[in-house]
Amino acid sequence: MSTIQEILATAVKHHQAGQLADAERLYRQILDVNPDHADVLHFLGVIAAQTGKTDASVDLIRRAIRLAPGNAAYYFNLGKALESQGKLAEAVTSYKRALQIQPDFAEAHSNLGNVSRNMGKLDEAVASYQRAVRIKPDYAQAQYNLGIAFQAQEKFAEAVASYQRAVQIQPAYADALSNQGVALQRLGRLDEAVACLQRAVAIKPDHMESHNNLGNALQALGQLDEAVLSYRRALQIKPNYAKAHNNLGNVLEALGKRDEAASSYQEALQIQPNYAEAHNNLGNVLEAQGKLKEAMVAYERALQIQPDYAGAYANLAQARPYTSADKNEIERIETLLDSGSLTDPQRCHLHFALGKIYDDCQDWYRAFTHFREGNALVDVTYDNEQSVAEVDAIMTHCTPPLLQKGSELGDPSELPVLIVGMPRSGTTLVEQILATHPAVYGAGELLHIASIAKDLPQDVDPALGYPACLSKLNRPTARKFAETYLDQLRSESQSVIRVTDKMPSNFLHLGLVAMLLPNARIIHCRRHPLDVCLSCYYKNFITQTGLSYTFDLRNLGLYHRQYVRLMDHWRQVLPLRMLDVDYESLVDNQEEISRTLVEFCGLEWNPECLEFHKTERDVRTASVWQVRQPIFSTSVGRWKHYDECLGPLKDALGWSS
Repeated sequence: MSTIQEILATAVKHHQAGQLADAERLYRQILDVNPDHADVLHFLGVIAAQTGKTDASVDLIRRAIRLAPGNAAYYFNLGKALESQGKLAEAVTSYKRALQIQPDFAEAHSNLGNVSRNMGKLDEAVASYQRAVRIKPDYAQAQYNLGIAFQAQEKFAEAVASYQRAVQIQPAYADALSNQGVALQRLGRLDEAVACLQRAVAIKPDHMESHNNLGNALQALGQLDEAVLSYRRALQIKPNYAKAHNNLGNVLEALGKRDEAASSYQEALQIQPNYAEAHNNLGNVLEAQGKLKEAMVAYERALQIQPDYAGAYANLAQARPYTSADKNEIERIETLLDSGSLTDPQRCHLHFALGKIYDDCQDWYRAFTHFREGNALVDVTYDNEQSVAEVDAIMTHCTPPLLQKGSELGDPSELPVLIVGMPRSGTTLVEQILATHPAVYGAGELLHIASIAKDLPQDVDPALGYPACLSKLNRPTARKFAETYLDQLRSESQSVIRVTDKMPSNFLHLGLVAMLLPNARIIHCRRHPLDVCLSCYYKNFITQTGLSYTFDLRNLGLYHRQYVRLMDHWRQVLPLRMLDVDYESLVDNQEEISRTLVEFCGLEWNPECLEFHKTERDVRTASVWQVRQPIFSTSVGRWKHYDECLGPLKDALGWSS
């Protein structure tokens, strides 16, 4: 007959092999003989926890502790059982007791960190994880947990380092790779983020979170079609994954597929009705579609669910005009702003919201104060020397001989009309006027030209870079990129003869456009320098790339000077048809300038163009509310209300009044 020790050894082997039923049978056989066998009671408690019977687990392990109070493992597993019951304070007590008995118990330090993290005590969590990895440097799980804690503190560089150590220890650690990708994205290291996440999904193809995270990184990198595929893969794995439906909606909206985006947000809300972010995003789509009342309902619903949702307040503020009668709305936002519990990005949104509201109310001092505070909270860097060098390079390489020769390389299509200029210079208004014409489709702000500029050196001569590579551009390559762009325009609408692309920053790439699309038309929107720069300063462009100069008045002035310098160059060298349109002239002489725009596009006049604000088309820019209204003159000379505040801008512009 086997002894108790022999039966126990066999039971433990079954337990370690995952044969829980066999292990439990043998443990209970021992208890029949010795009801106070502490180790057996403990092991039975562990099995109870493994099978979801946490109440039984807690009772059994506590019995073991009463019999043998000096065993650290008992307190450790009791802590795990209590943690699974949500009894976090009791779990902390158990883990700390285990560590009193065995201070070098790395797993107990790590689990104590988990509980502290779940209780919102991030500094304590970090300290516990750091103790765990000092005791056991090859403890991959603790390194991973440390990364999560750093990430929750928004210490993304430290998080990346911890995830990297976890992956060095355990190369196939898909969760660590996935989280590392998220942290790298937050640091703006997008290519590295995508590479990490691609490794994660290769290791663990059915890991839905990794596919979702990969979609986020691809979207941030501008690879929108690839992002769609990643989100759809996540949804194949888990069809009721609300976050992936929401994120798919975001990328579909960025692609201009707003009906599909709305469907994705609604799908997310069917799964998770109190998903505040999805309500807010649905509001964005409804606003872009001109459904302003429905949009405001969606924003308000987001705020009912999450009263501190600063982004929803900012969107609501942009969706309509305000008056001094909106005191309750102002007080609601100011109370939240004064609460002291917000992150800098949240405070930034609220300052921009209040700035917009006070500007509507003509309280200029308060408006500027809030806009200044909001801009100061944006952590971006603008390098004016880099902008100067970029413009210098474009002017050096884009010479009349090159552009004239290049005009023989591209596609002769007259489909594209590019509307360029500074942001907030009237590009949306011009597009809306033209898009009212039945022969024109307004495609909005497309990323395609900038994407071609980025990809071109690889096809032409990677050693040269852009724009130097334009000198080596040949006909097959030019036609390939031109056809790609034209196919994208045609996919927007098949029934028109002109498609507008109103990406303002395409003014940087007009030399490239001349070589790919020699019959394209360029409409250059101009606006008073102080008005256009101030208007940029009053819009939070944090989610848009390439606009880091908009958060500082001096930087705005410096950038505007480079923009003017380059546009002067284009007027001298560009073989394309280009029309300058002054915003102020359009406001003062709407019909005359509208007729000029239509004629420039080679079209017959259509009086509907004067009723542009009634056009039912999607608009998703900072001017979304304004283009739903008739032309008004209040935005002309707006800078005069803020004249005393604009010293840094005037100095940078070299402005003399």
